[in-house]
Parts: sequence; C-alpha cells; structure tokens
Amino acid sequence: MEINISEIKLSDVFSYDETHALLNAGKEFLARHPIGNLYLDFTNVTILNSLAIGAIVTLSNRFKEQDCNLVLKNVPESIVQMLNTINLRSFLNIESAKPDKPLDVSAAEVNISLIIDFELIKNVGIFSFSGSLLTPQDSNLYFSMAEQILKDGYKMLLDLSGMVFIDSIGISAMVKVNNIMKKHKGEIRICGAGDILKDVLETHSLTSIIRLYPTREDALDGWL
Repeated sequence: MEINISEIKLSDVFSYDETHALLNAGKEFLARHPIGNLYLDFTNVTILNSLAIGAIVTLSNRFKEQDCNLVLKNVPESIVQMLNTINLRSFLNIESAKPDKPLDVSAAEVNISLIIDFELIKNVGIFSFSGSLLTPQDSNLYFSMAEQILKDGYKMLLDLSGMVFIDSIGISAMVKVNNIMKKHKGEIRICGAGDILKDVLETHSLTSIIRLYPTREDALDGWL
C-alpha cells in the first residue's frame, strides 16, 4: 500500500479560522489516506496558544486511531520544553526525538492517565478530559492547559464527563484554576461532572466555589 506523505506549514499566530482550517485539513487527510504521514512544520512558529495545542492534540488522537502518523517537524526547543512542562511531550510525535511511550491503560483500570481531546464549535473551544486525576503529572496537565486558556483570553469549556476518579491532588488543581480565573481575561466553564466528582467536591465543601454546569448545552448557553 502506498504511504502518502503531506506537509502543512503552520503560522506563527493561531486564530479561530486557522484552527478550523488545520482540523479540517487533518480530517480530510485521514479521509483520503488509510495510511500515511502528515507533517506539521513549525519553522514559523515561536509560541503555541491553547487553540493550537488543542488542535494538534486532537489530530494526534485521530491519527493514532487510524494508525497514521502526525509528525511535528522543525519544532523550536522552547516549544518542546513548553510541551514537556505541561506533560504533553509524550503524547506527540516530534521529529528527531524519541517520545516516551504512552501508558497502555483501559477504562476498567484504576490507574488511568488523564486523556485530553479538543473540538471547536464556532468560537468556543471544548477540551474534553477523561480518565483520572491521580498523579501530580495529570493534575499539572489539567492546570497548565486551563492556565494557558485563561492567559490566551479565550472562552473554553472543560468537559469532565469522561472523568472516572479524582483525588486530592486533582481537587487542588481545580481550585487553583478557579482562583486564577479572575486574574486573566479568559473564561472557563466546567460541565459534565459525574457523581464521583460531585461527591468529592461536596466532601471538600467546594460546590459553592467551583460552579459546575450539568451539560454542554447548559455551559454553552450565552456563548454561541
């Protein structure tokens, strides 16, 4: 079978339109090619905002599901370090580097790493978190992504409907996000918390501090 190789040169600044364009280009590539490599060229990129991170992460997820390769090339060391700091480095295939092997876990296991996905509805980004907030690394990923969103000034929805467990470290990360929200121009809403997460928040008397929307539709009301 012929392996198709294509390349997209990324812009320095990611807007909503460019995020939509990248997501669509990745989906079109997967629809046309059952096997292949798509390279994202970072030559012109000096900084990644939360829109770019979300688009790259979700495309990486879709490519892995289809056994295709999404490869990041010419990535500046500063961006590699940033991805490493927020614990996303091991999820991505960066050229000329050897990414850590992702944890092989299933939904039935207790020690599930935090998994993130992303979609864009009009001008609202939705980060979906699934798995568990069990380790400092998981909590750092959650907090770092939320902090980046707030700094970028976007409206973002954090969908926690896929979360199966959260411990005190994860609760601390959620509280930290809530505390820094007023310091930045961005806005975050949280939806889809299951009974386990609600019980943990109630146990820690945090339901009056952290507002949870029951569904995506409720959280997106007034944003779209």
